[in-house]
Parts: sequence; C-alpha cells; structure tokens
Amino acid sequence: ATSSTQAFTNVFRSRSTRSSIEQLQKIFPPQSDIIKLTTSTIITPIAGSFHDNYYRGPISLKATIDNQEPNSLNLHHAAIRTRDIETAIKFYSIFGFNVETKFRSGPARAAWIINHNDYSTVNSMESGDGKVNVDKKGRTNVACRLELIEVPAYVLQEKEGERKRATNLLLNESLLGLNHYALDVTSYIKSLGKKEYYGLDQFLEYVNDISLKKFGKTLRVAVAPQQKVIGSQVYELAFLYDADGTLFELIRYIKELEQSIESGWDPWDGSGFVGLGDGGSADSGKDNDVE
Repeated sequence: ATSSTQAFTNVFRSRSTRSSIEQLQKIFPPQSDIIKLTTSTIITPIAGSFHDNYYRGPISLKATIDNQEPNSLNLHHAAIRTRDIETAIKFYSIFGFNVETKFRSGPARAAWIINHNDYSTVNSMESGDGKVNVDKKGRTNVACRLELIEVPAYVLQEKEGERKRATNLLLNESLLGLNHYALDVTSYIKSLGKKEYYGLDQFLEYVNDISLKKFGKTLRVAVAPQQKVIGSQVYELAFLYDADGTLFELIRYIKELEQSIESGWDPWDGSGFVGLGDGGSADSGKDNDVE
C-alpha cells in the first residue's frame, strides 16, 4: 500500500493528464487485479489539476480496487399513494419536480418524479419539455425522487361527493411506520439569489404564489416555520400537506453552533432487546423490562 501511494504521488506531480495516465498504466496494467484506472470521476488530485489538449477542463484520476463496490446505500425513492396522479404531479411541480418516467404498478398508474439540480441530466423546467436523458433514468444520482402511485377508482371506492384523503398523521400520533419525508430546500432558496433575509416563511409565500398562478390553489401548512437545534446545527422547518393530505417536511439549514446540544436521551446500557444478552428471552416473546 505504501509503494502504491508513493507511485500515485510521483505520477500526480507529472506535467499532463495524458502522461499521468500512461505512467499509471505502466505501474498498474489495465488488466491488473489490483487497481483499475478511471478518468471520468472528478476529485481533487494531490498536486493540483491537470490540463491537456484532449480535455476542456480539469481532469483528475481515481484508482479503485477491482470487484469492490462501495458498501453505502442510496435512498432511491419514497412512494406516495394518490387518488389522482395528474393532480399530484401538478402539486409537486411547484417544488421543482419533473416526471422522470411513467409506468404501471399492477393496475395502477405510477410515475417517478425527480427534483434534480444537475441540468446535464435533466433539462431545465424553463425549457418546457421536462425530459430526462434515457441513459440516466432510474439512477440514484438525483437530488430527490418520489414515486406516485394512483389508487384506481374501483379500489378507492369513493361515495358520491366523497373525496378520500391520507390519514392525518399529526392527529394520529399512535400510528407506527413511516411518518413523513423531508425536502431540504436550503440550496433551492440560495438559488433564488435573494440578498435580503429569505427563510421558510418567505419561501412558502413564493411557492404559494406559484401554486395560485398555475392552479388557483393555496398550500395547506400543517406546522408553521420554526427553528430547531439538532446536535450542533440550527435548522428551520415546516410541515405541509400535499394534494392528498400526505404529510411532508421542508427543512432549511441555518448555521453551525460552537457547542452541541444534549440529545435528552436517557443513558442506555444496551440491555432490553429480546434474545440479546441478558436483556430478555427469545422464547418469552417479550422484553423482560416491560410488563
């Protein structure tokens, strides 16, 4: 490992990208079981960026161990059931979502919608087409992806004049399972280029104006914007309902504190799980500490 590191250091000090690649290929042959060379991934090299006649901008080199994938997980999407998928698509468009692809999930119409800040992958909303490059569809390298699933009318079985809505999770705190999803709007707000203070209150007014102009509808705010300290970071957050009443959060990063706030959790010694150590019996089916 030490000799490999030294070899890379020496190569990075060379004068051009092309010569750097050639030198690395001599040290580590292309078919080597140890290392593969990649020039398409941009990282900061040890001794500055390289340029040559073959590239328009800075290029860097990346070495990866063959047959070894990163062990991190990416959240691909969160799924939401809706009574009217066309209405749901319109609602999320005011937050910058475009349709990535449409498909069927059994008898139901479904769609992936994405909010992407890389316009090399997704065309700008201002272009009007909202199309996605075919070779990028379904990837996990998007800022945010939601799956909308339309519940068919024969399954929904609404009575005449009835409009079913999602369970209000703010009023049903005893329900387990997924509670809400959160959209980080920090970068979105910065992209608006506002010089004066621009928090969630102002952002909600901005988005609400878009909704009124496009669809004649106002946003339903579940919890008004408020600040919250989590660890050593200060956030502003608010909760909204979507077109079907699904609860979701908007969160904006404000700043980092010099000190960290205590979590408020009681100290835990690791006991209490069924079938683990002395905390409980797998045969009993319940925690020994809970009656």
